[in-house]
Amino acid sequence: MADSTEQLRRDIERTRHEVGRDVDALSDKMSPSQIMHRRTRAARGMVSRARDRVMGAASSVGDSTGSAMSSVSDAGQTVGSAIQSAPEVARRQTQGAPLAAGAIAFATGWLLSTLAPASDREEQLAVKVKEPLKEEAVGLAQEMKSEMAEPVQEAAQHVKESARDAAGTVGDEGKQAAESMAEQGRDAAGNVRQAGSGS
Repeated sequence: MADSTEQLRRDIERTRHEVGRDVDALSDKMSPSQIMHRRTRAARGMVSRARDRVMGAASSVGDSTGSAMSSVSDAGQTVGSAIQSAPEVARRQTQGAPLAAGAIAFATGWLLSTLAPASDREEQLAVKVKEPLKEEAVGLAQEMKSEMAEPVQEAAQHVKESARDAAGTVGDEGKQAAESMAEQGRDAAGNVRQAGSGS
């Protein structure tokens, strides 16, 4: 009976360990950052393979011109088909991952917006938005300054008081040390006189 109980405990512990490992692996695999990392690696791999085809064709000088042209053409077609199929691949790979799809859409929009020059209307709107934001920032800075003035003054007063107390303590201790030294000097002088008169 004891052996079967121990065996059951070991089995339960082993199962717990396996389930924990599986849950950790699943959560790691499904994390948005890992998904993006895998997708980025796959895209880099496609570009790298296309580049290797082109560079391999260019580096083999001993090949005939026809085969080099054929390799370059194949690589160009591969790159072209990869670019053409990129939207569909992105759509397929981000299906079920709304964060990844949103990040890709945001990055694409941002990239496109940086390529196009700002219109007159956009510049006007930017000026309209800039002034209220600037006024709000100045107002917040003044508010923080007024709110922090009292605590800063209190802290400065506390530092002054602490310094004054410390100076008083040092002065008192200095006086006590001087008096102690003077007393020791008088005692030493008395001892010397006494020793001189006793000889």
